[in-house]
Amino acid sequence: MSDYDKLYEEIAKLRGKPVKLWDFVSLFPYVNPKKIVTLGEGGTPLVKSTGLSERYKLNLLIKDETKNPTNSFRDRAASVAISHSLTLGIKNVVCATNGNMGASVAAYASKAKINSTIIVPRNVDLGKLAQISAFGGRVITVGETVDDAIEYAKKLEKKNMYPLTPELNPITIEGQKTIIYEIFLQRGIPDFIVLPVGSGSTLYSLWKGLQELKDVGLIDAYPRLIGVQSELCAPIYWKLEDSSPQFGECNTKALGILVKNPYFVNEAIDAVKQTNGTITIVSDNDINEAERLTAKEEGLFVEPASAAVVAALPRLIKQGVLDKSDSVVLLFTGSGLKASYILDTLLSTEHFSFLRPRVSTKIKILRFLSLAPSYGYEIWKSVLPNFKFQAIYQHLSELEARGLIISEKKGRRKYYSITKKGLQLLSAIEEIALLL
Repeated sequence: MSDYDKLYEEIAKLRGKPVKLWDFVSLFPYVNPKKIVTLGEGGTPLVKSTGLSERYKLNLLIKDETKNPTNSFRDRAASVAISHSLTLGIKNVVCATNGNMGASVAAYASKAKINSTIIVPRNVDLGKLAQISAFGGRVITVGETVDDAIEYAKKLEKKNMYPLTPELNPITIEGQKTIIYEIFLQRGIPDFIVLPVGSGSTLYSLWKGLQELKDVGLIDAYPRLIGVQSELCAPIYWKLEDSSPQFGECNTKALGILVKNPYFVNEAIDAVKQTNGTITIVSDNDINEAERLTAKEEGLFVEPASAAVVAALPRLIKQGVLDKSDSVVLLFTGSGLKASYILDTLLSTEHFSFLRPRVSTKIKILRFLSLAPSYGYEIWKSVLPNFKFQAIYQHLSELEARGLIISEKKGRRKYYSITKKGLQLLSAIEEIALLL
């Protein structure tokens, strides 16, 4: 049986059945795992949008990847890559990431009893760092963006650390392409798929899956792929449009798509050209509003990168790209509870305006301590670098008095740790944010 016949049979026999990622194991080239490392990833819902469809007069469906075990689509890549690593007898893996992939790799490596080193830039969501730390990943901070982290990861790769960075390991693409397989099995191929774009790996993954489906005759035509970037960091858009940046250095709040030099730029551009799609851009203000709107209209709290696809809808309608006769899938890649600025957003609303700024600072301290115990100077440099050094101790004293943190003298330094009560407070604040 040819590879094409095998693909056709494997996909066709899953029609009408609930699926998980590893139902597609025979369709992963070069992957023949002795042991599958799984947390139940894949099989994420494809649901009919209600509020957003009504607001924009479109036929919208949502592929909700936040329902994966660590709340992002990267679990697909990590499950396949870690299973492959285990088969190769690898004990140490390294991943450069702006957050989601690092959390996924740390989780699956922990499950497989493999050591993980996660390289992150300084500009990364604290919620994602908290996940990496909780799963036992060793974190190294390098540079300002994921581009710097990738270069450092290459050096560690030469020291016998197996690379699981999506830009450096094609096995990850195999896991991510299953999103397309699932969409096909869940409702057939839509007219459009709108997705956030950073390095271009997600766009390339979907394109690879579509090519495979078309090559074996399971689909006759491609959906139009629409990639969305922030106007503050849109290198793929700029290259596609043969234009120059309008805002200088990349600096978007949508950290999941903050990539200066995307590895898959050519593949991404080829994907949108081959599918008669495009890359569009949105403002950070529109992304913030779209995040609120999605929570209010759909009951889904997504990270800024995912909210960008909702922010793009008015622009795409105005340009005549989308209309009510089209079926459109919105790809939500990660949860909003990972985004570090959630607390700032929460405390900026009228509901909590009376809490600013002192409570905002205390919550930031708690979030920082939720990652690991720390001492005064380190907390000051990370949380209050623009304030007087003495100010940090007043906040720490008040937090300790309320039982939200505890202190312990180690040598000449006093280390502070968050208590169970402090963690419960943070969790409650994030739950409240979902209601606003």
